[in-house]
Amino acid sequence: MNKNTKPDFKDQFIHVGLDTHKNSWKVTERNNKMELKTFSTDPGEKKLLTSLNNRYPGAKIVVAYEAGFTGFSTYRKFKELGVDCLVVHPGHIPTNSAERIQKTDQRDSRKIARELENGSLKSIFIPDEADEAFRSLVRSLGDLTTKTTRVKNQISSFLLCHGLLSSKPKSNGWSIQFRKELRQMKLSSVCLRMKLDLLLDELDFFIQQKKTLDKQLKELNQDNQTIDALMSVSGIGWISALKLKSELISMVRFPNNDHLAAFVGLVPATHSSGEHERTLGLVSSGHSELRSLLVEAAWIAVRKDPAMLIYFSKVAARKERNKAIIQVARKLLNRIRAVWISGKDYQFSKTA
Repeated sequence: MNKNTKPDFKDQFIHVGLDTHKNSWKVTERNNKMELKTFSTDPGEKKLLTSLNNRYPGAKIVVAYEAGFTGFSTYRKFKELGVDCLVVHPGHIPTNSAERIQKTDQRDSRKIARELENGSLKSIFIPDEADEAFRSLVRSLGDLTTKTTRVKNQISSFLLCHGLLSSKPKSNGWSIQFRKELRQMKLSSVCLRMKLDLLLDELDFFIQQKKTLDKQLKELNQDNQTIDALMSVSGIGWISALKLKSELISMVRFPNNDHLAAFVGLVPATHSSGEHERTLGLVSSGHSELRSLLVEAAWIAVRKDPAMLIYFSKVAARKERNKAIIQVARKLLNRIRAVWISGKDYQFSKTA
């Protein structure tokens, strides 16, 4: 072949595993079950693709990276450039013992490229930008709740530490009147007064931010049929419905109840050895926040819905209560899927 003739990789695949970080990417390239190259490069989809096309002209480029801090922006940029890209769950990548013991960026990129070429990787669900923005906004509501709780705990600790309060206020005891009394409380020094006022200002700010965001979300979703249907299910209120809608996004992605339960993490973990199989509780994977939400909602449902109470009582007769409530949560999830798909409110019945 003439030395000036360019190589032609037409009909060949170059599988690229990325380990993405803020300042650099680890890149591994594979072809025909061989590792061609592993290197570090500055972040940049277009720059990397240009480099790959120069080395492997005519090749079909396929890229995969772990879901992480870059979110789906890297995926979207590669798609705009015409490159197939997978975003994979870190826990779903086949890993050998050496990779578990010695985890490095280089090993991660090699592992991703290897499993991408083997065809063992499956991309997670990619929301569109509008759905992703909505989810981010709803998560901000949860962040504000966390921040509000943190400041309340700081104020309680401050008051208890300086003998200004005999016991910690209850969660529903932070009324406007109570906060006003704290601002008028006589303290032994100017420094203590300044400190308490600083904490109260922070608390008032987060409370107001939360109220404003809650109002805005209600205005945005005042005609949302899915959220209205979700709120008809026992145990599911406004905040729970918002979280379910923003995190699940679409029910089409779950072909049946079992797939949905697996995503949330309401399925048992099992260990099989020979003829023996043990149940180890719930799987560690899954959406832990939604799982907690559903378990909490299940406790509310058994108090409000006679059918759910009957079901819980039957299961609790042969299992521990904490295990029985998991089955109620699973049944609640089935109801959620049903009303989501139909778009109609849940109709109460005498049997669960």
